[in-house]
Amino acid sequence: MFLPWAYDVTMWGVSLTMFITTLLGPSIWHYRIFFDLSMANMFEFVLIGSGIVTSHPIILKNIYMSYKNKTGKMRPILEAVRPLFAFLWLFVITLIWSLYSRNGIINLEPRILFLLFGTLFSNIASRLIVAQMSDTRCDAFNILMWPLVATVAISCFPWYKQLWGVDIAADTERWIVQALTIFVTIAHIHYGQGVVREMCDHFNIRCFKITNTVRAEQELEQSATV
Repeated sequence: MFLPWAYDVTMWGVSLTMFITTLLGPSIWHYRIFFDLSMANMFEFVLIGSGIVTSHPIILKNIYMSYKNKTGKMRPILEAVRPLFAFLWLFVITLIWSLYSRNGIINLEPRILFLLFGTLFSNIASRLIVAQMSDTRCDAFNILMWPLVATVAISCFPWYKQLWGVDIAADTERWIVQALTIFVTIAHIHYGQGVVREMCDHFNIRCFKITNTVRAEQELEQSATV
């Protein structure tokens, strides 16, 4: 899988922004410069806009050339866009949660929600990378989104007062979000270590250890003769 230079530039830009915020404080993002837009709004526009401008034209060109020259997998349109389905599901589910939470959870726990959504996004991306490396069909719906759907259903259920006479408490929704975040984080770490372990077994290597070339060849020959 090819990652464009824009990805690296974005990571450096975000890291630099956080470093500047640490030094000068978050108040710098409250200043308004043009058209009554704050620095935070300007940064958001620049981040999203630069990402689209520097990556999407290249992506579209590469897709077009792969079909024109028949150098790609030549998949039909539904299979070609299948990697987007899991990300779209994540976007729709989290958007519903943010808009219709009974307690406005996005204002109560913004940091832990960023962690939760980011971890889910990373798990989807990691599974997609593994699917591309192994030339297997990627998931259209990530398995970790099932507990997310259950959580959103509990948090956005509109008839608590009609059925039980009381709405879901803000602390209850907070505990559910925290429990889900812990579960998703552990599941993501477990998936990562499982992938690394299987790759090490397949290539007959040890993780985080570089062996001598001659020794590695000898070990490979020994494993082949067994």
